[in-house]
Amino acid sequence: MPCHNAWVASRYIHATAVAVSSLAAGDREIDNSTASPVGIRALLLLLLIKRNWFSALKGECGAVTLCLSPPTSDRMPPKNPSRRPQKGDRLKPRDTSKGIEKVDKTARSSEQPNWTSRILVACFVLAVICFGINKFSGHGSPSNSSQQTGGLNSAQPEVIISAYMPEYRFYIDVASMLSRVNHLVLFSLGVAPSGDLEPKFITEEQVLRVTGLAAAMERPPHVTICIGGAGRSEGFARLVTQTKARKRFVAKIVEYVAKYNLDGIDFDWEGDYSQGPLQDGFASLVAETKFKLRETSGAGLVTVAVHHFNTLPPKAIAALDWVNVMAYDIPDAKGCHASTETALMVVEKLERTRIPLRKMSLGLPLYGRGVQNLGDVKTYSELVRDAANLVASGEDIVAGYCINNKPTVGAKLEAVKRKGMRGIFFWEAGQDDGEAANSLLQHAMLKSQELV
Repeated sequence: MPCHNAWVASRYIHATAVAVSSLAAGDREIDNSTASPVGIRALLLLLLIKRNWFSALKGECGAVTLCLSPPTSDRMPPKNPSRRPQKGDRLKPRDTSKGIEKVDKTARSSEQPNWTSRILVACFVLAVICFGINKFSGHGSPSNSSQQTGGLNSAQPEVIISAYMPEYRFYIDVASMLSRVNHLVLFSLGVAPSGDLEPKFITEEQVLRVTGLAAAMERPPHVTICIGGAGRSEGFARLVTQTKARKRFVAKIVEYVAKYNLDGIDFDWEGDYSQGPLQDGFASLVAETKFKLRETSGAGLVTVAVHHFNTLPPKAIAALDWVNVMAYDIPDAKGCHASTETALMVVEKLERTRIPLRKMSLGLPLYGRGVQNLGDVKTYSELVRDAANLVASGEDIVAGYCINNKPTVGAKLEAVKRKGMRGIFFWEAGQDDGEAANSLLQHAMLKSQELV
């Protein structure tokens, strides 16, 4: 049956517009390697449109009957479709002259310009242009709407330079520290088995101080809140295995993030949750938190800090924005607890557990451990004060302590960039030297900008 060209063209134009706008809506999830129902439907729709355009170019409209065919009233009605052949009906001899006339008309019509085809091709070109503009304009960064996106989840994201900031380090120059990172994790809140938050560590005043300073910056870092930590993770085991408590916690932490204008949540469960109900429960906690953040604000980061012995299930990995890999406190043959070689071995081990490299952020220590006694610890700033000349030499062993000096920080950043990892983080910001010339945070930020 012949197509109604104008009607079909208008339907293709409408379908193309829907597909392009749907792709724009689904672009963030696609770039974030998370399956987006909106984006997937849009891609399928574009494929269907493309297929049916080729059919239209050939003059075949049967393929579009299902979703793009005009209403029945717009088509030529069949001749008495309810009448069945009756006994005694005679077959009329076939009039071949009409067929010849029809073929002749078709041949003559093919010589006329095919405006439907031209319109469809123009729509296709327009769709490609519109989609291309949306794809490369940096849309879809998951950030609090009041803050600058900073490139998270864009097509070519910046390297994350992150640091944890414990409540017991707020005597440092917080404003200067914030200018040396593009992501800060406030450490930390506790969690009760009942699902209630335990704000007995970091205080409301400290959170407001950081978010206030960040909001006043031209390029504010993303600020998230950590849950747990060493000596602060006791409530996790019961929390994750109780559905009611878990849902209570998710509601409370999402409310907390909104109240203090934060960008997301970091989970630091210090323990082994690699098997059984604990692993399943933790995966549910991560996934439910991510879902609730998106449902509430349309964005929100969810990250997890892991040791080399932790295993995250696929459900958790899919929901996470990235994983903070604690690749330190693992001594090598020389007694150095965070060498580049050891750190990359940890990365390879976690990659074998199905954590993608693009979702890993490599951890670096801002402290040194004694080569002869790993329990002997000094902060990087203390070593700068006590042995400035040795630190300036760039060596990793300074006055009997093994540290990550500037050359090692640079080497790790280069490895991160080469492997396509998300970035690096430091434990912890208060251990850095306050002088910009000595600061490892400052050095890492400058180095990362060179690598972009």
